[in-house]
Amino acid sequence: DTTWMVRGMTCVACAWLIEQLGERAEGIVELSVDPLQRRLRLRARAGAPLAPLADQMTAFGYGVGLPGEDDDGASGRRDLAELAIAGALAANTMLLTLPLYFGLEGGPLAGLFATVTAVLGTLCLLSPARPFLRLAWAGLRAGVIGLDVPIALGIVAAWTWSMAQLLAGHWHLLYFDSLTLLVFALRLGRFVQSRAIDRAGARARLLAASMPQLIRTWRHGRWRDLPPEDVLAGERLQLEAGEELPFQCRLESPEGSFDLRVVTGESRAQRLVAGEAVVSGARPMVAVTLSRADPEFAPVRPDPADPLNGSQVAHTPAAVDRLGKVFTLAVLAIAGACFAGWWWAAGPSEALKVAVTVLIVACPCALGLASPVTVAMVVASVARSGVLVRRAEVLDALGAVRAVALDKTGTVTEGRPAVVASHLVESPDWPQVAQALARIEATSRHPMAAALLEVLTASDERAPAPPDQVEVLAGAGIVGIADGWRVAALSARAAAEWGLEVPAAAAAALWPPHHARIDYS
Repeated sequence: DTTWMVRGMTCVACAWLIEQLGERAEGIVELSVDPLQRRLRLRARAGAPLAPLADQMTAFGYGVGLPGEDDDGASGRRDLAELAIAGALAANTMLLTLPLYFGLEGGPLAGLFATVTAVLGTLCLLSPARPFLRLAWAGLRAGVIGLDVPIALGIVAAWTWSMAQLLAGHWHLLYFDSLTLLVFALRLGRFVQSRAIDRAGARARLLAASMPQLIRTWRHGRWRDLPPEDVLAGERLQLEAGEELPFQCRLESPEGSFDLRVVTGESRAQRLVAGEAVVSGARPMVAVTLSRADPEFAPVRPDPADPLNGSQVAHTPAAVDRLGKVFTLAVLAIAGACFAGWWWAAGPSEALKVAVTVLIVACPCALGLASPVTVAMVVASVARSGVLVRRAEVLDALGAVRAVALDKTGTVTEGRPAVVASHLVESPDWPQVAQALARIEATSRHPMAAALLEVLTASDERAPAPPDQVEVLAGAGIVGIADGWRVAALSARAAAEWGLEVPAAAAAALWPPHHARIDYS
């Protein structure tokens, strides 16, 4: 399996053309083109030569490289420069054509204006329109009728007709203004599409950015930092507090508390003991040691090179395959029929305008990109809200959903605990104790610690200073020393083990599963 980065792929027409080239290449078993991330994924037989395919793609004007390689924005700057040139040519051609529209049909000025518009139209053909002509010509030479063929045919037809009318002295029948404006509109459309692809890809990579890129693994007698995909089944791992587990593991530490909000929707941490399974997506409250389970468990972590786990790929080839060669031939046939019909009814000038219009507006690039760009934007947007979309295909099925069943209350809460009531034993020392407790809780990643800290620091926006000493009790609470106070924030179970009792007033008011006690001395 090989993945290539393809520079210069701007729309679904490019994706379709690259697919046609790959299908004709020797030894290619399977391939898919993703215009959203500009990647070509292919599977080839062992020993199959891939260089000829890369050379052919280069001849078509596409740059081929490995994922992660960047051209430092050179292609984007080049596209912007060519768009500016196309706009300048279109504006000046339109300006010089205005006298002809207002009745200037003869004389030296009319001839001068017509000649200058012809020069500008020819420059447009040779520069901003060049990508469309190059791809269409390269495809025809390779025996592939690509989706750029109708566009190129319309541009060349408009230029050829206008040059013929210029040489014949029919200056009122020139279409250089339409030609340059058309090329500018096409370049603008593809520039906007390209920027949309870049933004969608950047948002999708938010998924990968929130996951650990390296994981501490015990291999060959020492700890090494390895990518999650390189970790083997059975290898020991170290995960720091708050880091997200990218695959199924088993706990080797005696015990540990894990935040499973991304998996279950419940904000309450789950306490596990050695030997129990830890699901992917869990976050430990304290540093733990684990071992990777069988690799048959698929990682939750998205590949940084493919933030959507390839989900968006399924949305593009289907549209491309439906268009393909049949669509292009149908467009050419309809344009030819329109040309013949309008020639008979209204003359060659109107016939050319109608035929060129059909050739241009039938390009399905925007339609083909609408689905993958939308999928990427949606997946990235919901990721920022804490929702992980494992497979983008489910987005297509949501429109048919009529009922939703929620298996637990945590799925309809805010996903984090909050202090709703507090019962304090009367003591003049409480302000100092609260300050010490805030310093201790600020070191913990436990959801309960975050809830307490929010209340304790409500009147002070400054970050609490580090405590003098702190110890996390897995599944029980936290103990520390700060400002001369030894403070313990414990669960009801841990408080009972310590020989402490929850005050009767607090015990009656609190929900039993969340009994807690704060003790200080």
